[in-house]
Amino acid sequence: MFIPHCVLFTGDKPTPGTDVFVNTSTTIYYLPGRANWGTTFAGRPAVCWNPVFSAASPASGAFALTLTGNAIAALPVYLEASDSLTPPDWSILDRITIPAGGTVTFTDDDAGLFPSRFYRITFPR
Repeated sequence: MFIPHCVLFTGDKPTPGTDVFVNTSTTIYYLPGRANWGTTFAGRPAVCWNPVFSAASPASGAFALTLTGNAIAALPVYLEASDSLTPPDWSILDRITIPAGGTVTFTDDDAGLFPSRFYRITFPR
């Protein structure tokens, strides 16, 4: 399952315009440590976007990681990889929704095909 209608605010809570999200099923996400956020924004649910990952040891050329969400709501993430950081060319490996209070394990079976591989988690764009 992937959450298609979502918006991420990267700063403190702004003042919404009138009816900005009327008749939508949008979920609002904000980053940890930002000020004045509550459980709703402009009549829509507001959720802290705070996925946590823990890497597992590679086995047989594969790389695995576990993503943990928060207890309140599902968190949408893109899992991306790049073969180099100079300059990085990120490719989306998977679009994942971490269930509320749950975890998701991702395994990159192709990791051993590359001399080096870097991973990152991003908000859907």
